[in-house]
Amino acid sequence: MIPLEGRVFLARHGRPDFPDRRAYLLGWTDLPLSREGKEQARELGTALGGIPFRRVWCSDLLRTRQTAELLGVEAQPRKELREIFLGEWDGLPVEEVAAREPEAFAARGADFAGFRPPGGESFGDLQARAVAAFEVLMEEAEEGPVLLVGHTGFFWTLVSRYADVPLDRFGRFPQGYCGVHVLRRGKAGFAPERLNWVPRIG
Repeated sequence: MIPLEGRVFLARHGRPDFPDRRAYLLGWTDLPLSREGKEQARELGTALGGIPFRRVWCSDLLRTRQTAELLGVEAQPRKELREIFLGEWDGLPVEEVAAREPEAFAARGADFAGFRPPGGESFGDLQARAVAAFEVLMEEAEEGPVLLVGHTGFFWTLVSRYADVPLDRFGRFPQGYCGVHVLRRGKAGFAPERLNWVPRIG
């Protein structure tokens, strides 16, 4: 079992209820959890049930609030913990955007840190927002274990920041649905301790 003192658990929400099996650019579009996502959240809740979290926060989007509820924790929703905002692309199928705006879509893949979809954020923008929000919350939190229920892009930018890795590739720190990244708080700040951890029941 992971030591608890000074640990921050970053739990991604369960699988959303997409209209079909295509890949979507999902940021602030407010989808609920799918049946599969609800089961993923229940299983993670069982696995994490013995951890005495001192503080729990979640994004205010529905998929994270539902995940927190199914984990069996009382989370405080915070808008600043939302996923990246993708502007006019938000909620659209990846293949549709790639076909409609191939040059812009390719530019995003070449520059995740700096590219902004029309009306949206870049991952560099998200990282600045995520780190600022996270560090404010950590000032409020006690030393014991803390849980954030949120989004893969948001958590990717946090892990990249504390691992001192540039935002050059979105898949560098993958995180499955209801996967957990664990950060360790030390005298020098935060550092990744375990990535995409899926705790097993029993």
